[in-house]
Amino acid sequence: MTKSVSLFAALVLAFAAGRAEAYLGSFEPADGYTINQIPSSPPSDFIDVTYYNAGQWGANAGGGGPVPKPFNDPGNLWHLLTSPGAFFPDTSTRNTYVSGAPPYPPFPATAGVPIYTVGNHFMGRTGTCLALRNETFGSAGPMEYDYTLDSFDFGGTTPASVTSGTVTTGFYFCPNPSMPSQPGTPSPQKFIMSFRDSAGATGLQLGYAMDNTVYWRPGSSGAWNYTSTIADSSNYDGFTVDINLNNNTFDIKYFDFSTSSTLTLAPTGTPLGAPMTDLTHLRWYLSDQVTGGIGGKNFFDDFSFQVKQVPEPAAAGLASMGLIALVNMKRRRAAA
Repeated sequence: MTKSVSLFAALVLAFAAGRAEAYLGSFEPADGYTINQIPSSPPSDFIDVTYYNAGQWGANAGGGGPVPKPFNDPGNLWHLLTSPGAFFPDTSTRNTYVSGAPPYPPFPATAGVPIYTVGNHFMGRTGTCLALRNETFGSAGPMEYDYTLDSFDFGGTTPASVTSGTVTTGFYFCPNPSMPSQPGTPSPQKFIMSFRDSAGATGLQLGYAMDNTVYWRPGSSGAWNYTSTIADSSNYDGFTVDINLNNNTFDIKYFDFSTSSTLTLAPTGTPLGAPMTDLTHLRWYLSDQVTGGIGGKNFFDDFSFQVKQVPEPAAAGLASMGLIALVNMKRRRAAA
């Protein structure tokens, strides 16, 4: 009896856990990212993630190769939400160069300033990385991109179908050097990542300020929780975020490279700023206004996702009833 019941119990527990693992990626060609214009012979200008099927090709993302796509094509995973970005400081200048069909011509230096999100960029934590840059000199404002999570990120499961359990997101980042001369106490925001659902609700935000102070907050409004942690501009620190879709709570942990330690920024059970039905979007905001080559970039690498689902109440009840029935049946046989 013990062996049969133990086996059934193990199956019930496995069903209840329902863990799947995946990753947004390391932003390499295997993950669906290129840094060069398509086609490009010899390789020339960088290409923004909004100009091709970024994240939708390569060995880890469906196979195939890069395909030029119209800027902000509805079928893309990446979309620019604000005017500055995709290499241009405003909409009118960008439309001059990208209003036609791709592939787009090389962008002359006079067309704009470096404002972009580029994959397969050198200086990654492991291999290459995603690089964000916003060199707007304060005139055009922040840039904001949206990334739509897909089934490759969730290990074959459609993200919008994960409406219960816990979703864990982990990633590493390396900001550009701090800017302590920026006015304001505390320091103004530089980078913000928003965790959003398919209905547009923002459960939480995290990021770092102009002086690279790490902060976070529930939702998308209200006061920021500024921490005592300063992000390392020469090595990769890391975030781990757990979102409990059953309880609408979250927690945030932080890996500090300089001390090789993991810190708790938001404790387990912290309420989300808005209830989330799923996790389907990551929003990327950068207001930087810096120059200087490599010093002007913010790097992101090695994303991972873990989904720990729980069964619906009816299914869980059936599993429990089945376990009880099996135990009772074995007991009756033993007493006969």
